[in-house]
Formats: sequence, structure tokens, C-alpha cells
Amino acid sequence: MFNQIRAYYHVGSEQSSLPVTSTSSASSTPYFTFVLWSLVAIKVYQFYWYLGRILIFVIIYKTIKKILIETYIYLMKKESVQYVIQRIIDFLQARRDVLTPSPLHGLFRFLIKGDKKFNYGLQTSIDYLVSAIMIVTLLITVLFGTILLIIQIRHESIHMVKLTSNLINETIVLQPSFQHMLPDKEHM
Repeated sequence: MFNQIRAYYHVGSEQSSLPVTSTSSASSTPYFTFVLWSLVAIKVYQFYWYLGRILIFVIIYKTIKKILIETYIYLMKKESVQYVIQRIIDFLQARRDVLTPSPLHGLFRFLIKGDKKFNYGLQTSIDYLVSAIMIVTLLITVLFGTILLIIQIRHESIHMVKLTSNLINETIVLQPSFQHMLPDKEHM
């Protein structure tokens, strides 16, 4: 596939017409490459336990990609996707009694009717549901905001009382002339 893209855009087949000049940056390229790969190796060593998880995702990605490419190629060989869908429907219709016994037909019809009614009910009441959810969210947010505000005000008032008491105590201790205003120890 990439060869076709390269051939289409004429990439890689032509030689550059510009003369190659050796500069100091060209001689330092291997060193920068080594530094880059060293940094990559260090990061891989630091987070080596992620490699197993990443490998699982890569395998899943490659498998899905392969399946999709093979399916796409197969479907493109046919005249159209409708042809394949019609063949599948015909296959299932011919074997309908074997694949789904008669009691399941009634159950499927019941589930489909219930699903249609449920979807219709949801579509008609979606505005009310969204409004109710927004109002409940607003009430919960205001409630928590009020609780946090009350906690903060209480904390700051306790802090102000401590600061004021410390200021008064230090003022009285540092100024002996104010001590005659205090009650005696017997009255405390």
C-alpha cells in the first residue's frame, strides 16, 4: 500500500538535485540520535510496567485493524454492501425457526414494543428530566457552597478571636501600667 502511495506521489524514486555538503551539524547527528534513544531507553526503564498494558492495546488495535481491512477488502470484492446484507438477511430468514424458537418470537416482539414505548417516553420527557437534573445540581451546589462558607466563616472568626486575645495579652504584659485595670487574682 505504501509503495503505491510512494509511486503515486513519486516519493523516494528521485534523487535530490541539491548538492550534499558536510557541515558540523551532519557530524553531530549520530550523537543527537544516541542522546534521543538514550532518553527513550531511560523512560522505558522507568515505566517498564506500562509496557505490558501498552502491548495489550497495541495487539487489540492491530487485530481490529486487520479484521477491518480484511472485511473491507472482502466487501469491496462484492458488488455492494447491500448484496452482503441481503444475503445475511436471506440466510437468517431461511433458518428463522431453527435460530429462534416460536416462544422467543413473542418475547422479541414484546421487548421491541416495550423498547419503542420506553424510547418514546424518554423523548417526550427529556426536557423535564434535564430541567430536574439541572435544578437538583444547582441545589446541591448551593448547599455545599453554603456549608463551606459557614465552615470558612467559623474558622476565620476563631482565628480572629485568637489574634485579639493574643494582642490583648501581649499588650498587658508589655505595658505594666494597664495591669491595674485587670481584676485581682482572687476575683478571677
